Amino acid sequence: MVKDKRNYNVFFNVHTVSGIVITIALFICFFAGGIALFYKNINNWEKNHLSQEIGHKAYEINYEKALETVKNAGYNMQDRNFDFSIKTIEGEDYLSITSRVGKPKASGGQEAEEKVENKVNSKEKDSLNTKNQSDESQEKQTSVTAKHTAKQSGFNPKGNIAMVLDLVTYKPLKNRPKNDTPRRGRGKPQELGTFIYHLHYFDQLPVIGVYLSGFVSLFFLVAIVTGVIVHWKKIVDNFFTFRLKNSLKLLWTDAHTALGVIGLPFQFIFAVTGAFFGLASLFILLNTLVVYGGDQKKFIADVAPAFVSVEKAGIPTKNQANLNTLALNTKKELQLGNQYSLTAKILNYGDENARFIMSFRDNVGKNFYGNGFIMYDLSNGAILNKKAIDAPNYDLATSLETFRKLHFATYGGYFLKLIYFLLSLLTCFVILSGVMIWLEVRDNKKYAKKHKFNRNVGALFIGNCMGLFPAIAYFFCLSKVIPESPARFSIMEQSFYIFWFSYTLYAYWIKDLHTINKHALFIGGVLGIAIPVCNGLTTGHWFWYSLQKGLTDSFFVDLAWLLVGIVSLLVAGFAKRLVSKRKKKTHRPLKPVNTTGA
Repeated sequence: MVKDKRNYNVFFNVHTVSGIVITIALFICFFAGGIALFYKNINNWEKNHLSQEIGHKAYEINYEKALETVKNAGYNMQDRNFDFSIKTIEGEDYLSITSRVGKPKASGGQEAEEKVENKVNSKEKDSLNTKNQSDESQEKQTSVTAKHTAKQSGFNPKGNIAMVLDLVTYKPLKNRPKNDTPRRGRGKPQELGTFIYHLHYFDQLPVIGVYLSGFVSLFFLVAIVTGVIVHWKKIVDNFFTFRLKNSLKLLWTDAHTALGVIGLPFQFIFAVTGAFFGLASLFILLNTLVVYGGDQKKFIADVAPAFVSVEKAGIPTKNQANLNTLALNTKKELQLGNQYSLTAKILNYGDENARFIMSFRDNVGKNFYGNGFIMYDLSNGAILNKKAIDAPNYDLATSLETFRKLHFATYGGYFLKLIYFLLSLLTCFVILSGVMIWLEVRDNKKYAKKHKFNRNVGALFIGNCMGLFPAIAYFFCLSKVIPESPARFSIMEQSFYIFWFSYTLYAYWIKDLHTINKHALFIGGVLGIAIPVCNGLTTGHWFWYSLQKGLTDSFFVDLAWLLVGIVSLLVAGFAKRLVSKRKKKTHRPLKPVNTTGA
């Protein structure tokens, strides 16, 4: 019995410590992550774009013409690796072509070529409205003069390539001038939904952010396992127990246990997948060293066969297979419809060992096996390797794809994403209730010396967590109020952090948890209702007209914020201060003493 009691205390303390340490970070992961499930819809809402049809006829892309455009720009094509992907910019699809060759020697105009990124800069977006509409003769004339102007401007034909082409004419967008506003750092988002998506794994913290999210998920997994062990014997009884009229400690404990059990499978999935994605590079390193004996190529061949590297033969090919023919053949080989996104690669272009790899991912989410690829030998057009879209291959690559679908809810449509979102909010409540239990346990004479410290910690924890709700609502309002400019998103981002930090300081100053929660819900509710109003006033897209205009995402985002705002105001208005029975007894007035002897 003593041993069982000791083990119970050990697991209970581990559960408490592991949960408290990661409170703020875990709350951010789930709250921002729940919203980030709809980040593409939020991006469409921000830009007032029509909802795009899922998928693209990637097999109908004219790869030969696209490469001809690159060649006419003056680049050296031999032995290059090319990456192709579909980019949606300003509501239209474009073909992105990149080729990274490492850092070349610095030359006059090389700064613009140094970084090859997937994001298209603001000037490239502006150029969508000023596309070159010249005829074919002008295009040929441009290709002739390209090399001459390249030499004069310090252009490096062997340097990095980053081009975006029109999918009809295959003409490039105009290049950004050197004196243009510098681009933001690599990987930093320029859209509201994408920013929230990056926030949920702390990508705003350079280098360490993603690892921090991985370790937070790992601690969360420990908290889940120890929590189940602590409550295992009474997990069923406690689930149906909700003591509203007892002490606050029991109230928060019952809420923590019952809601924690409801979301347990969901939380376990996110703890495992979150730890994997956050610490993926460490897992890859360990697997490569232990399982594959340090053979990185063999590891990549098993995990991501579509991304293998191929050694150059050093012999130029005489007859290279037609890329367009191979792309059309892929439609039959993989039984493709029009519901799959594409990335394509060419390895060692113009070499005897040249490869053409097309990868497809299911955007609809019908099953866990919604990814496929095919690899061609460009010297003869032969298929070297392939995986059909719906092929249930139980290999490591498919396992990783399963992790991705479980984490991002891409296997059940919007209904599943809504369930994930609600479970994320429920988990946020479980996190906050855990903090409340920790505070209530320490609100007695035993911890009198640490009362001030515990009160400060509670105010910071609750204030930072609850402050994220109105801060994000404020961010949404700013996205409609601040006009377009190169510094627009930087201003929005800084304002978001200032608002969030200010509310945390306010919470630390007042140190009253009831007021902190109530004010966060009230401010968030007001801003939530203001979001569709700001959208309507600045763009004219009132949500009751959005569906008629085809702005489905705009309609649902506005409606969702309106409902969230109303519910938040109702909760803030009707919420009563909870007082424990112990404090009620302490403040109970004493009965007058009878001195008459009667």
